[in-house]
Amino acid sequence: VDAAPRVTTVVPANGATQVGTAATITVSFSEPVDIASAAAFSLECGGMPMGYTVTSPALLPASASSATLTPFGGLPEGANCSFTAFAAQLPDSDSFDPPD
Repeated sequence: VDAAPRVTTVVPANGATQVGTAATITVSFSEPVDIASAAAFSLECGGMPMGYTVTSPALLPASASSATLTPFGGLPEGANCSFTAFAAQLPDSDSFDPPD
C-alpha cells in the first residue's frame, strides 16, 4: 500500500522571523501531487486571508512535487502568517496505488 503524500518542507519555515515582505512560500511534497487549483492552499496573515497566486508550477492543473505561492502585494510587515496545504485537494499523481 502506497503512503499518502505528505508535506516535507515549507519555506519560510513555521515560526520563521524576519521574513521579508517580498518572500514567496514554497511547499515540497514527498511525491508528486495533482494540484487542480490555487484553492488547494490557503494563506493567512494577522488572522486575515491573503490573496496569492501559484507561480510554480506556472500552469494549473499540474502534477508537481512542489509549489510556490506569491502573495499579492507582499507579506505584511511584522504579521504572523500561516500557510495550509489541503490534503484532500492534493492527491498523489500515481492513481494506481491508493490511498491518495
